[in-house]
Amino acid sequence: MRLEWVTLEAAEVPESVRDKNLIIVGRLDSEYAGDVIAELMPREQVDYLRQDGRYSVFKEDSPWNDSRIVYISAGLDLLLTKKAAERTITSILDAAQDRAEWYVPALSVSREEAAAHIAQIQHVPDDDELPTERLGIDVDAKSARRVSAEEAAADVEHLFYLLSHGWCGYGYCATKGDFDAARENILERLEKEPRWSPDDLTQLVHEHLSFVHDCHLRLGDRSFCRHLDFWYDTSLELGKRGGEYHFISDNVQYQVVSINGQPPADFTFPSLNAQGDAIYRVAVLSYSAPEPLVLIAQDGDEQSQLEIQLSGLAFHSGDRFGEERIGGIPVLRVRSFDDRYSDELERFLQAAVKYKGEPYLILDIRGNPGGNTRWPKGWIARFTGSSPSLKHILTELVSRTTMVGRANYFAEMLDDHPKQDAHWLLAEINGYQGQADAFDRPTVAPHWTPLQFPGTRMIPNETTLIIIADRGVYSAGEGLLSFVFRQVENVVVVGENSGGR
Repeated sequence: MRLEWVTLEAAEVPESVRDKNLIIVGRLDSEYAGDVIAELMPREQVDYLRQDGRYSVFKEDSPWNDSRIVYISAGLDLLLTKKAAERTITSILDAAQDRAEWYVPALSVSREEAAAHIAQIQHVPDDDELPTERLGIDVDAKSARRVSAEEAAADVEHLFYLLSHGWCGYGYCATKGDFDAARENILERLEKEPRWSPDDLTQLVHEHLSFVHDCHLRLGDRSFCRHLDFWYDTSLELGKRGGEYHFISDNVQYQVVSINGQPPADFTFPSLNAQGDAIYRVAVLSYSAPEPLVLIAQDGDEQSQLEIQLSGLAFHSGDRFGEERIGGIPVLRVRSFDDRYSDELERFLQAAVKYKGEPYLILDIRGNPGGNTRWPKGWIARFTGSSPSLKHILTELVSRTTMVGRANYFAEMLDDHPKQDAHWLLAEINGYQGQADAFDRPTVAPHWTPLQFPGTRMIPNETTLIIIADRGVYSAGEGLLSFVFRQVENVVVVGENSGGR
């Protein structure tokens, strides 16, 4: 279903949309929408709505176009109006011959076009791979305080080998910069100093690989990506009427004229206050802490200038899983999908069945850095009864280097895992080492797996699922968001933009 949203700026439906099928959503007492609803809806229907706890879905032929339909979704408050809008959408879908045809397709291009584009960035190394013993890691190894220029050069050569033979982003980033030139420039710079600290070497590599963007890729404490953080103000609660923003201070109502000399809409984001009222916050997206904003407000003929200091609060929590009820609404909190916390994550899966069928459920994933997507996928499958698919096209580079890399990952995890519960980690290590050994045969060569395309079906869900996310949500945490995006019905995601990796 493709919806085009139109915000009413007057007590009438704009001429530009009168030739379309319309869904008019609003409270009976809302500005503009309330007047339109009262004009189009029969009086007895309006009287019915004015009784406590009621909402209505009303359908009629469009008064502007005989071949079009107008739905009115209205209620006494925001919650009832939301219920009316949901009921409207459900009724439209229930009347469709093929429900799936009403949803946005998973791909915006054909499969053939997607496959052709991806083939251009699937780098396959054509030289020999290193032997397994050169690719394995020593989990007890310690970082040297300083290394010679020769040792640093050997590390750089090994790094560029790993990128070209074991990193799936190599082909894509090769379209953004020259890896060979970067390697030569780094080696040339290393010759100018006899000894290097790990930090200086890391910085040197990072500078010359500035064209690389992959938030999963880290070298030392440096990540190869930047993130637009959400910086906001909590001192002002803005309302909006007639396209103008306003706020109340010391019982005086002010109209916002400009922010940093620009239209206020460039610096405002929809939010909720502590009482649950819909408001707007002054905020920006920025890579670093922004300078204070200058807001010009007007009261009658007088203007005032306010300096708005923005903050970006990082969320922290020591609990990996928790559940409680707040105001009768169940709240689940899950801070990691790391396999090391399987006990807590099993409780997370059990909670999906426990709260299935509730009218509302809040799922708080703030600060979840990810782990294994099998946990969020399993939770959604238990909660809805249907297994979701990631909304990505998936393909994997399979080589000796990537398989040993997988084994290295689980070897690191094993080093930090209770030995009495390590059988599954040993199985993973042995399995990937076995796949790496297969490349000893001359008939086995590095390759990409066939493309897996996302599904297009929608998963029915009656519970209003509210997911809270923030900048600390990465990887498999974002996998959960992908599993529900345009796939699971009746889901609302609130909070900040996620971390991007």
